[in-house]
Amino acid sequence: MKEEASKTIRNSEKENFQAEYRLNKDNWSFEPIQEAEPKVVLLTFDDAPDKYLLEIARTLQKLQVPAIFFVNGHFIESDEKKSMLKEIHDMGFSIGNHTYSHVNLKELTEEEQKREIVKLNNLVEGIIGERPKYFRAPFGSNTGFSKKSCCK
Repeated sequence: MKEEASKTIRNSEKENFQAEYRLNKDNWSFEPIQEAEPKVVLLTFDDAPDKYLLEIARTLQKLQVPAIFFVNGHFIESDEKKSMLKEIHDMGFSIGNHTYSHVNLKELTEEEQKREIVKLNNLVEGIIGERPKYFRAPFGSNTGFSKKSCCK
């Protein structure tokens, strides 16, 4: 019952959500829209879920601090880690794609890159019910192909 209420609140909040910042793809910075505070911090955590991230998520939730947790597929193969990821998502945090096996995309073919990204998107969707909206390439190694394929 609590889970349903949590989802209902989150969905309602999303419907009423107005973006205050937009991504400048030229320099990958966030810029305020209209009257938004120009100085902000975006908290992100890579290589989720590790042994501390559930505790971190609970603390951030208590403090009402949003964050994005970037997931690696090889970290969510066990039922315990899948449950942990679902709990983090159900707290209202965004889940991002950090590739299935944390490889340098510049060393892979386009087909291998696609497999790394899409395999994880599919896995995350199967656990939390939605595909990641954010992508961060390991080592900052984005490629033209990964930028086009990240949210499919």
